[in-house]
Amino acid sequence: MKPPEAALPDVAGGIRLAARLLALAMGIATAGLVIRMADMTVGTSLFMLLVLGWCVSPYAAIALALHRPWSSTEAVLVALATTIAIAGLAAYTYIVAFFVKPDPQGGLVLLFIPLWQWVGVVVGLGVAWLMERRTGRAP
Repeated sequence: MKPPEAALPDVAGGIRLAARLLALAMGIATAGLVIRMADMTVGTSLFMLLVLGWCVSPYAAIALALHRPWSSTEAVLVALATTIAIAGLAAYTYIVAFFVKPDPQGGLVLLFIPLWQWVGVVVGLGVAWLMERRTGRAP
């Protein structure tokens, strides 16, 4: 049986994996939604690729930030909460804008929701980074 201190990296690794899988799943779902909602004409294909990259970029940032091992379980929990928050914001907004109340201006959410997601990513991962640095110091 492992001591409780040795179990913490296993827990943090599992939480990191869950956050990365959620970011990957939401990135794929968002890409699928953008492709499904796109008007596939020759002139808009480059613009669609730019919008697709913009919409998926917050999830890629979180997945890349969680790539390295973190020593603090609390910091990984904050990163998981950040992932859940930005994924929930996007899922709710995209479902309402495209399926519940479709509107001609609904496509604008593809430009503005990633901006708010980036704000959430910077704040959430900034807090996680500060928590990660805090654990290295004596209380």
